[in-house]
Amino acid sequence: MRTRIERMGDRMVNVFHLIGLFVIGAAIVWASWAEVFAIISHGGPSIKDILLLFIYLELGAMVGIYFKTKRLPVRFLIYIAVTALTRLLAIDAKEMGGSPTCWWLPAPS
Repeated sequence: MRTRIERMGDRMVNVFHLIGLFVIGAAIVWASWAEVFAIISHGGPSIKDILLLFIYLELGAMVGIYFKTKRLPVRFLIYIAVTALTRLLAIDAKEMGGSPTCWWLPAPS
């Protein structure tokens, strides 16, 4: 009886993982296409748009690898963090105004 309940619990966890991965994957696809349409409406991409699309690409790759292997590759998280910090330092830091850029430098460590 106990093994049957454990198997049912394992199946429920696996179904939850699959549903969660599909929802996350759909959200990534939706957000990336929304960004593509915003790029088209602006008349062309900027470096900010390209870096954001690269972040979406890495998120999608990470979800795909997790779907196949059930392991979360830390390497992709590092790629996402580096790209996000590059985007922050290169693009968004100009818009921050009074916030010194050097405050963001310790973030990767």
